[in-house]
Amino acid sequence: MTYIATIKYYDEFDSKTITSFMFVAADSTSKAVEQLSDFYGENNLEDITISAFSPHNFLEINEDFDELFHDFALHAGDNVVW
Repeated sequence: MTYIATIKYYDEFDSKTITSFMFVAADSTSKAVEQLSDFYGENNLEDITISAFSPHNFLEINEDFDELFHDFALHAGDNVVW
């Protein structure tokens, strides 16, 4: 399943709160929250909003939106979480 999430977390390196928007692939809402908590650190998370977006773990963008997709992929590459 794919979820849309908005999180606010405290960035210790920049000493400020940051809001991020993301897609999260997980088997359940609780697993999605667990992934975010593990990555950002439970103590650093200030707020999480999460909702189901798709029953699948991938998103398909058809050719009507190919330019938008390529622009997004180009600019989002710097924010990919490994």
